[in-house]
Amino acid sequence: MRNCCTCKVELVKGDNWALSGEKAGVYKCKSCIKITSKLHRQNNLATNKEYWVNHYKENKSRYIANLERFMDGLYHVYMRKDGYVGATTNLNMRAIKHKTILCVLHSTESASKASELEEFLHDSGYKGKGKKTYAQQLGI
Repeated sequence: MRNCCTCKVELVKGDNWALSGEKAGVYKCKSCIKITSKLHRQNNLATNKEYWVNHYKENKSRYIANLERFMDGLYHVYMRKDGYVGATTNLNMRAIKHKTILCVLHSTESASKASELEEFLHDSGYKGKGKKTYAQQLGI
Protein backbone atom coordinates (compact mmCIF):
# COMPACT_ATOMS: atom_id res chain seq x y z
CA MET A 1 0.00 0.00 0.00
CA ARG A 2 1.17 3.47 -0.91
CA ASN A 3 0.55 6.66 1.05
CA CYS A 4 0.46 10.27 -0.07
CA CYS A 5 3.85 11.87 0.53
CA THR A 6 2.18 15.11 1.72
CA CYS A 7 -0.83 14.19 3.85
CA LYS A 8 -0.09 10.45 4.43
CA VAL A 9 -3.55 9.31 3.23
CA GLU A 10 -3.68 5.83 1.72
CA LEU A 11 -3.64 6.03 -2.08
CA VAL A 12 -6.33 4.09 -3.95
CA LYS A 13 -6.01 3.81 -7.75
CA GLY A 14 -8.84 5.59 -9.57
CA ASP A 15 -10.32 6.97 -6.36
CA ASN A 16 -7.92 9.53 -4.90
CA TRP A 17 -4.88 8.63 -7.01
CA ALA A 18 -4.64 8.94 -10.79
CA LEU A 19 -3.43 5.92 -12.73
CA SER A 20 -0.96 8.19 -14.53
CA GLY A 21 0.46 9.13 -11.12
CA GLU A 22 1.34 5.51 -10.44
CA LYS A 23 3.08 5.14 -13.81
CA ALA A 24 5.03 8.37 -13.30
CA GLY A 25 5.94 7.53 -9.72
CA VAL A 26 4.06 10.50 -8.23
CA TYR A 27 2.77 9.55 -4.82
CA LYS A 28 0.38 12.43 -4.10
CA CYS A 29 -3.39 12.24 -3.69
CA LYS A 30 -5.62 14.27 -6.01
CA SER A 31 -6.49 16.83 -3.33
CA CYS A 32 -2.81 17.51 -2.54
CA ILE A 33 -2.01 17.88 -6.25
CA LYS A 34 -4.92 20.32 -6.58
CA ILE A 35 -3.68 22.41 -3.63
CA THR A 36 -0.07 22.37 -4.86
CA SER A 37 -1.12 23.41 -8.39
CA LYS A 38 -3.30 26.24 -7.08
CA LEU A 39 -0.48 27.59 -4.91
CA HIS A 40 1.96 27.37 -7.82
CA ARG A 41 -0.41 29.33 -10.10
CA GLN A 42 -0.96 32.00 -7.41
CA ASN A 43 2.75 32.37 -6.71
CA ASN A 44 3.62 32.68 -10.41
CA LEU A 45 0.62 34.74 -11.56
CA ALA A 46 2.60 37.93 -12.23
CA THR A 47 5.31 36.05 -14.11
CA ASN A 48 2.82 34.16 -16.26
CA LYS A 49 0.78 37.26 -17.03
CA GLU A 50 3.89 39.22 -17.96
CA TYR A 51 5.05 36.38 -20.23
CA TRP A 52 1.75 36.18 -22.14
CA VAL A 53 1.42 39.96 -22.48
CA ASN A 54 4.93 40.17 -23.96
CA HIS A 55 4.31 37.12 -26.15
CA TYR A 56 1.16 38.69 -27.60
CA LYS A 57 2.88 42.06 -28.19
CA GLU A 58 5.77 40.39 -29.99
CA ASN A 59 3.50 38.18 -32.13
CA LYS A 60 0.46 40.46 -32.56
CA SER A 61 0.83 40.70 -36.33
CA ARG A 62 0.90 36.88 -36.60
CA TYR A 63 -2.30 36.57 -34.56
CA ILE A 64 -4.12 39.17 -36.68
CA ALA A 65 -2.86 37.68 -39.95
CA ASN A 66 -3.99 34.23 -38.86
CA LEU A 67 -7.52 35.49 -38.16
CA GLU A 68 -7.77 37.54 -41.35
CA ARG A 69 -6.65 34.69 -43.55
CA PHE A 70 -9.92 32.84 -42.88
CA MET A 71 -12.17 35.88 -43.30
CA ASP A 72 -12.92 36.48 -46.97
CA GLY A 73 -15.60 39.16 -46.51
CA LEU A 74 -18.45 36.81 -47.44
CA TYR A 75 -21.36 35.54 -45.38
CA HIS A 76 -21.63 31.76 -45.60
CA VAL A 77 -24.76 29.70 -44.95
CA TYR A 78 -23.68 26.20 -43.91
CA MET A 79 -25.16 22.90 -42.81
CA ARG A 80 -23.82 20.19 -40.51
CA LYS A 81 -24.38 16.46 -41.02
CA ASP A 82 -27.15 16.42 -38.39
CA GLY A 83 -29.25 19.02 -40.25
CA TYR A 84 -28.21 22.10 -38.27
CA VAL A 85 -28.11 25.24 -40.45
CA GLY A 86 -26.24 28.43 -39.58
CA ALA A 87 -24.52 31.51 -41.01
CA THR A 88 -21.01 32.80 -40.37
CA THR A 89 -18.22 34.95 -41.78
CA ASN A 90 -15.45 32.65 -40.52
CA LEU A 91 -16.00 29.04 -41.60
CA ASN A 92 -12.80 27.74 -40.04
CA MET A 93 -13.63 28.92 -36.51
CA ARG A 94 -17.23 27.75 -36.89
CA ALA A 95 -16.07 24.26 -37.93
CA ILE A 96 -13.75 24.14 -34.91
CA LYS A 97 -16.59 25.17 -32.56
CA HIS A 98 -18.98 22.60 -34.06
CA LYS A 99 -16.20 19.95 -34.16
CA THR A 100 -17.39 18.72 -37.55
CA ILE A 101 -17.12 19.28 -41.29
CA LEU A 102 -19.47 21.91 -42.69
CA CYS A 103 -21.18 21.90 -46.07
CA VAL A 104 -21.44 25.44 -47.51
CA LEU A 105 -24.87 25.93 -49.06
CA HIS A 106 -24.49 29.53 -50.19
CA SER A 107 -22.02 32.42 -49.95
CA THR A 108 -22.98 36.05 -50.40
CA GLU A 109 -21.70 39.55 -49.70
CA SER A 110 -24.99 40.54 -48.05
CA ALA A 111 -25.68 39.68 -44.42
CA SER A 112 -29.42 40.15 -44.92
CA LYS A 113 -29.52 37.63 -47.81
CA ALA A 114 -27.59 35.07 -45.76
CA SER A 115 -29.95 35.69 -42.87
CA GLU A 116 -33.04 35.29 -45.08
CA LEU A 117 -31.80 31.96 -46.43
CA GLU A 118 -30.93 30.74 -42.94
CA GLU A 119 -34.38 31.75 -41.65
CA PHE A 120 -36.08 30.05 -44.64
CA LEU A 121 -34.19 26.82 -43.95
CA HIS A 122 -35.16 26.97 -40.26
CA ASP A 123 -38.80 27.48 -41.26
CA SER A 124 -38.46 24.48 -43.62
CA GLY A 125 -37.58 22.24 -40.69
CA TYR A 126 -33.80 22.37 -40.40
CA LYS A 127 -32.32 22.74 -36.92
CA GLY A 128 -30.81 26.01 -35.77
CA LYS A 129 -30.84 28.70 -33.14
CA GLY A 130 -33.59 30.81 -34.67
CA LYS A 131 -33.73 33.45 -31.90
CA LYS A 132 -32.03 36.25 -33.81
CA THR A 133 -31.20 36.27 -37.48
CA TYR A 134 -27.67 37.02 -38.56
CA ALA A 135 -28.68 40.45 -39.90
CA GLN A 136 -30.38 41.29 -36.59
CA GLN A 137 -27.21 40.39 -34.70
CA LEU A 138 -25.24 42.78 -36.93
CA GLY A 139 -27.89 45.49 -36.54
CA ILE A 140 -28.85 45.59 -40.24
